[in-house]
Amino acid sequence: MSVLERKNKLIEDLKQSGKIWLDKGNYNLAFDCLTAYLKEVDNDIDAINWLGQVYKQRNEFKKAQECFTAVSLLNNNDEVALYGLADVFREQGNYDESLRLTKKILSLNERNPWAHYNYGLLLSLGGDCKGAGNEFMTALKIAPDNIYASVGLAEALAKQGKIEECVTIYKDILKNNKDIKENIENVFSYLLRNEKFIEAEQLMQKMYSCNFESSFLIKLLAGSYMQHGCFDKAAVLYERLLAIEPEDKVLLKQLADLYSRQQLFDKAVVLYERLLAIEPEDIIIKERLVFLYKENKKIDLAEKVCLNVLQLKGNNLTILEHLSSIYYERKEYEKARDMYIKILGGI
Repeated sequence: MSVLERKNKLIEDLKQSGKIWLDKGNYNLAFDCLTAYLKEVDNDIDAINWLGQVYKQRNEFKKAQECFTAVSLLNNNDEVALYGLADVFREQGNYDESLRLTKKILSLNERNPWAHYNYGLLLSLGGDCKGAGNEFMTALKIAPDNIYASVGLAEALAKQGKIEECVTIYKDILKNNKDIKENIENVFSYLLRNEKFIEAEQLMQKMYSCNFESSFLIKLLAGSYMQHGCFDKAAVLYERLLAIEPEDKVLLKQLADLYSRQQLFDKAVVLYERLLAIEPEDIIIKERLVFLYKENKKIDLAEKVCLNVLQLKGNNLTILEHLSSIYYERKEYEKARDMYIKILGGI
């Protein structure tokens, strides 16, 4: 092999390596290979398109647009470049231009699956979930392995309240070990924002039935129930979360406070005792526990916690107020008076 032939082979290897790294998701190596190649061969349409895709994946939309535009100047009907531009314009919020380019692609080739996919995304953004679903289904008929179209169709079905059909698609995707956690959570958030609680709960239950574990879904639904005053339903979900994460301090406090709001003080006490075991020096937890002991008529325990706080931290107005009320209820008026004096001294 001559020197020139070896050089040309090395240059071609750069191009092919760039495509391999792009497909593997290593965009930095893909960038290095493709930019090095294009220094030698500056008008290779495939390589410029691939570099545009690298830029897009790195969220460098202006440079991606420059690459796809450069290809369009070489070939005005290049579908890859046209789709790349349509994709970039959609990401940038220029939906009209993205739609114009998408329709141009379909006029050139009505069986372009990515054009149907992008059309579906644009329709979904415009609120036409049914139309979006139809476009995603068309994309899948042309390219059945298009994971993005499958995810888009599942989302469109969920937004139409067709949870069974949505979950069927999600199950098929999960069988192939595809990571769609973020998409499922986005769909779930959409249902909650639109107060579709029944559909959200159906989606959550059905995803759990196919071993999709996401505490985030439960937290979202519980939080929405809290916002809408559905405290019993929220409590059930927080209990479920706590069974998964028994040492989560935030969850313990959320559920304990929810029990307090429901006047289930005995249950709240149990959780605050667990919190105190985790954070034995936390004064706020002790103050809350004193209140709950008093509500549960466990006056001796309330007094014990109060005295412990005073011993460790000195005078604490909240604790002194609790103690004064405890002594007053017991008719230990001298002790109650002493507490009042300390309170006034503290003020």
